[in-house]
Amino acid sequence: MDNPKADRVRKLADLLTKHGQRKAGKFLVEGPQSVREAVAMDPAIVTDVYYDPDACADPAIPQAALDAGLYVHQASPAVMRRVSENAQGIVASARIDALDAARQAALRRLDGAATGFSRAGSGSMPGRVPLIAACWQVRDPGNEGTIIRTADAAGCSLVVLVDDCVDPLNPKVIRSTAGSLFHIPVLHLTEDEFFDWAAQRSTAVWAADIHGIPGSSPVDVADLAFGAGSAGTGSAAAGGRALLAPLVCGETNASLAVLFGNEARGLPTGMVERADGSVIIPLYGRAESLNLASSAAILLYTLSMLLHRH
Repeated sequence: MDNPKADRVRKLADLLTKHGQRKAGKFLVEGPQSVREAVAMDPAIVTDVYYDPDACADPAIPQAALDAGLYVHQASPAVMRRVSENAQGIVASARIDALDAARQAALRRLDGAATGFSRAGSGSMPGRVPLIAACWQVRDPGNEGTIIRTADAAGCSLVVLVDDCVDPLNPKVIRSTAGSLFHIPVLHLTEDEFFDWAAQRSTAVWAADIHGIPGSSPVDVADLAFGAGSAGTGSAAAGGRALLAPLVCGETNASLAVLFGNEARGLPTGMVERADGSVIIPLYGRAESLNLASSAAILLYTLSMLLHRH
């Protein structure tokens, strides 16, 4: 392919827009890391791979696509520039319906009585812990993609986008996940659907919120991690450990969702009041707060390390 004005090239570039995605039923995967993971995890999602032999840093990726029976096309630098400014020598077109089907299959595995939310070596998703990342009205695609990537790295079993979040097929979201979009299922629910979904699956919900829920102060994640605050059965840290106990003991399908709020407004009071508990990150310096993605990384990794060590 060497004509950047060709209709086929235009349609490929249109997959970076919402309109183009809806019209074609496809989305664009940009860059070597994301394309590699899409091909490796489920080649049925991918329809075509396009690469510039002189710019693609990893020739093993197009070869893996060929080995998987996918259509692989060499493209000129001009074509690659027309398609994407973030290609780094390789892009792929992928089917939205196939990605949705893969997510649904992963969710069914998670709902399995014996293999859902299992630790490494004991179930169908190695390394996963019974921990879920949930985000309410996340509007920044970089934050959303980074949270998906962090949840994947921390071994979370699922990411739930609650209410009006950025479309996970937004090109910046996909790039920010660095391939994790193809590793971990992403579910989109309304507020009521999320809390109903959690209740039906024995999933406790902790709100990442500084004020706490009625009648209970928030758990300081440092106290939870290092065992402080244990004096007195009514302490927040002791309550937090009690909520973690079913997960630590490996009770069937017990799980924990950590709910993060909007970048600017946090979580509304009504949502915090529906949670089972709340958790905060201590601030030792003068900063008023942490970036949403940074907060998610600290909380998800701390909780995941606690679960992996039991």
